[in-house]
Amino acid sequence: MKLFKCWRRGAEVIPFSLIACFFTCVGSTLANAAYAGWSDSFPALLHRVGVGYSGAVMVAVILLPWLHAMRLRD
Repeated sequence: MKLFKCWRRGAEVIPFSLIACFFTCVGSTLANAAYAGWSDSFPALLHRVGVGYSGAVMVAVILLPWLHAMRLRD
């Protein structure tokens, strides 16, 4: 229960984190495609954004609220 309370106290950072993760994921995917010479097809780019954003969402929803709550505590 204590873990949930700590997560809940830091949960205010989730919306901003999700937006930042999305822009970072799209930017890095486009940079990677530009470096590769734009040889990837559009579905491959969507796949990279989907997989990358899924991982970023898990970090933003699970880890960042605890880190924010610890920062507020100090």
